[in-house]
Amino acid sequence: PGPTTGAAPGSTPGAGTGTGTQAGTGAVTSASSTGNVALLPGSGAIERTAHTYTGTFLSFEGGDGSGKSTQLNLLADWLRGRGHEVVVTREPGGTPLGTKLRAIVLDAHNADVISPRAEALIYAADRADHVERVIRPALERGAVVITDRYVDSSLAYQGAGRALSAREVELLSHWATQGLMPDVTVLMDLDPIEAARRRKTPADRLELESVEFHRRVRNGYLELAAAEPERFIVIDAREPVEQIAGRIRARLEGRIHLSRQQRTEEAERREEERRKAAEQRAVQMAELSDAERRRAEAEAEQRDQAQREQEAREAARQEHRRRLEEDAARAERAARERAQNNADLATRLGQTERPSITSEPTATPPRATTPTHTTAPPVQPPASPVQPPASPNAEDIATPSTRGEWEVPDYVAEPELDEEPEQDAMALADELFGVRQQTRHGGEDA
Repeated sequence: PGPTTGAAPGSTPGAGTGTGTQAGTGAVTSASSTGNVALLPGSGAIERTAHTYTGTFLSFEGGDGSGKSTQLNLLADWLRGRGHEVVVTREPGGTPLGTKLRAIVLDAHNADVISPRAEALIYAADRADHVERVIRPALERGAVVITDRYVDSSLAYQGAGRALSAREVELLSHWATQGLMPDVTVLMDLDPIEAARRRKTPADRLELESVEFHRRVRNGYLELAAAEPERFIVIDAREPVEQIAGRIRARLEGRIHLSRQQRTEEAERREEERRKAAEQRAVQMAELSDAERRRAEAEAEQRDQAQREQEAREAARQEHRRRLEEDAARAERAARERAQNNADLATRLGQTERPSITSEPTATPPRATTPTHTTAPPVQPPASPVQPPASPNAEDIATPSTRGEWEVPDYVAEPELDEEPEQDAMALADELFGVRQQTRHGGEDA
């Protein structure tokens, strides 16, 4: 007999990822549902569905009289004490149909009635109903299912004991169970002769088989365990009952999913550890010397001071940037105003015309000082009844006389335009509007 699949060592059972190692040769696969691949005993490969349940599936295997039923019940009680829902079942006989099939297949009066292939089919029929009605529903709701015998029994008894094709037995069991295999299998190993001595009840149809038959069965089990050590836990059934129970519990530690009670206890344990750690830190801080506390306070103050200085530097940079932006805006406004004022002055100067001499008489404006840059002699105005003073100084015309008609005073000379437009414009403005202006050589602006 060859290997079957199971949970990898150290993996969390019931997490939907149970797989095992495969061995053997060939490439024969079934056309059933896809999943994890396991080799058929002694030959080709077979596809098995991946675990999709949240519980844990355990099986107990071994020859009759090896004590597997006793250990199964002890393990179930231990798991219930840890808060698990535990479903204990068996093959054949885990369902009403299985009970009737068990009565048929184990009846000692049917020793020569049931052929090996019919026997394999009876076990497969029982297993199909068992998985459908008991095992899979319990696993899907998160229970721990412990079955007394499963697929490995068919491989050992019908495959090795009856000498049927292990490949055919494997295919038949795979089809019946839809590829469902245990997460952990506990194999109670015991010599058939010692097992026969322990028997206290009348032998059933299989127990009546020869010693050689039971030795083939035992060897078949050991070959399965050797081919798949990550799933099998092999126990020497000759040890005391309590010692065996402790060994099984130790080997199952970490391979069975946590119950709700265990999850609650684990959360409380972690919370208690955090609380104790916080208390220990508080005690350590209280035990610090005054110098250490002062040093710690000084370091904290330095960190705070550095933070404040950093914030102050950042605020100063922001304020400097803001002021630069304001200065730039003011300079831009001043430049625009100067440009506008220059444009307005040029416009007024360009639109101003000399008034006619026939205008209404007005007060003669004060004479401005003749610009020194004018080189041509003053143009004499037309004759007038009133002669202007001989000297065209500003002091002599501070109080001009009133004239009946507008006449151009003789001290207003026609300016000789300089080569520079700015000087010509300023001279013209001085003559037209009487603006007092000193020469630029005097150092004073208009």
